[in-house]
Amino acid sequence: MGRAEKIRIMLVKRGNMSDAKLAESMGISPQALSRKMNKEKFTGEDMAKIAAILNCTWHTESREWLKMNDTGEEI
Repeated sequence: MGRAEKIRIMLVKRGNMSDAKLAESMGISPQALSRKMNKEKFTGEDMAKIAAILNCTWHTESREWLKMNDTGEEI
């Protein structure tokens, strides 16, 4: 599962947050976020910012995953 798919799952789990709202929270345009999602072009900084916005922790140990800070659920 790629980063974009993990982010989309987290957006749904966080109350169906829209891509536009995520982009706004990241300080980028919706078009820029769409390009990142389509091309799977997320930097470590992007992932850390997204994790903070979604109240998650981004882990990169043996595999990449997001963990919801409040429930402990991992994606």
